[in-house]
Amino acid sequence: TQGQEIELFSDLSGNVQTLLPGAEGSYPFILENNNSFHVIFTLSIEEDSLHIPMRFRIVTYKDRKPLTDWWDTQNGGAGESKSYLLEWQWPYESGKDGIDTNAGKADLDYRVRLKIWAQQEGP
Repeated sequence: TQGQEIELFSDLSGNVQTLLPGAEGSYPFILENNNSFHVIFTLSIEEDSLHIPMRFRIVTYKDRKPLTDWWDTQNGGAGESKSYLLEWQWPYESGKDGIDTNAGKADLDYRVRLKIWAQQEGP
């Protein structure tokens, strides 16, 4: 749903995790094209004001095949539905100890925005 907020960093029980180096998880979602025409989906992710050296990627749900880039374009055939996982990871040894420490001291909510842009393919 457009503009919907989700608890990306929660476990299977819905408990929100404390983010710290070494934490990781995933969030399943489905892109569904209920139209009678092909749609091109473009996926991207961006942080809010707090920066954490997080890594994100989108993989296919069934075989966990990674998309090569956040800006990859995926074709959605008429009436198709594709399942994905948004994987996230805060590497334990990111090499960015100062950023890790400052993020912990900030005691702020960490928010990211997953943007899904859809456009009808061709004329």
